Order: sequence, then C-alpha cells, then structure tokens
Amino acid sequence: MSSSARVIPFPVRDATSLGSVPRDVRLREGIDETHSTETILPPADEPKIQEAAGERLTLDDLFPTREFGNKRLTNALALLDRAVEHIDHAIQLSNSDDCVGADDEFQRLGVLLPELFCCRDIGDGFGSVVNGLWSALQNLQGKAASPQQLVAFGHILRKIRNEPLLSEDTAVELLVSLEERDLTVEPPGFDILADWLSG
Repeated sequence: MSSSARVIPFPVRDATSLGSVPRDVRLREGIDETHSTETILPPADEPKIQEAAGERLTLDDLFPTREFGNKRLTNALALLDRAVEHIDHAIQLSNSDDCVGADDEFQRLGVLLPELFCCRDIGDGFGSVVNGLWSALQNLQGKAASPQQLVAFGHILRKIRNEPLLSEDTAVELLVSLEERDLTVEPPGFDILADWLSG
C-alpha cells in the first residue's frame, strides 16, 4: 500500500441507535439483529427500574400511574393502600400500649374488607385471602386482636397489595399463617354446617 493511500474507516453505528435503523437497511448492510455482539444500552437519561440484582419489582414500579386497563384491580389496590395504612397505625398504637386506638384502627380495616371482597374476580387466590381475612376478623367476635395477629394481618395485606394475582397455593399458605396466630379463617358457623353435613 502506498504512503499516499487514504484509509476510509467503515461507518460504525452507535449501539443505542441500532433499534431505529429500518429492517431492510439492517439486512442490506449486513447487520445481524439476532446474533449481534453489540450491547444495546438504554439512553443515559432513562430511569433505572431495577437497581440491584435480585431486587423484586413492585406494581408501582411497573405501572406508576396505575393504568392497568382493569378498573376492578385499580379499585382493589386503592382499598389495599388504605387497609395497609390502618393496620400499620394499629400496630404502632399496639406497640405504644394504646389498645383502644389499635382496635379502632383494626375495625376501620374491617370496614374495607367487604369492599375488597367485591373485587374477588381479580383471581381465586385474591378472593380466598380476602374472605379469610374477613372471617378471621369476624371470628374474633369483638375481642381485640393481639399484636402478633395484627402483624400477621399486616404481612398478608402487604403481600396481596404487591401481588394481587397470587395463586391459590400461595393463598392457602397465607391463610395457614393466620391460623398459626390462633385466627379462624372459615366463615362464622362453618363448623356447625360441617358437622351437620357430615351427619
């Protein structure tokens, strides 16, 4: 090659712009989109959704405006936000030895459970858990819930708040955790009905 020869570098596309190249141009220029070794990076100003490996995404991360296209799910999540607020206040008051205030917050939570049950068509698991929570509250028959029972309610409400489309198996596990806190998750009078049917 003579010293006067001019070398023209092959044009290299920026990795972030590859997605904007039309398919026919990619094929014509020999860009293999399925076996490309280039890493497509998001623009620098794009917010990161998941910072650390293994961190779970929440519904709020995925749908910050809560536009699910499912009005029932949107209503259920709004009710669950309020329910979590009430149970958190109940736990705080219980830890401060304010049993009356804690029970008042717990009863406010109870008012929301029938409304949540109206959203049971979100899924069988969701309906089972809400029904179990409502039955557990009713079976207390006006007695104040213990601090451990309040914490169990809080755990379950957060779980269905973050994963409303839970499976029936997960629902059973959550209901068992309530029973481990001496709460009855069957509707009041269910034992009488079961005895009558077994006859």
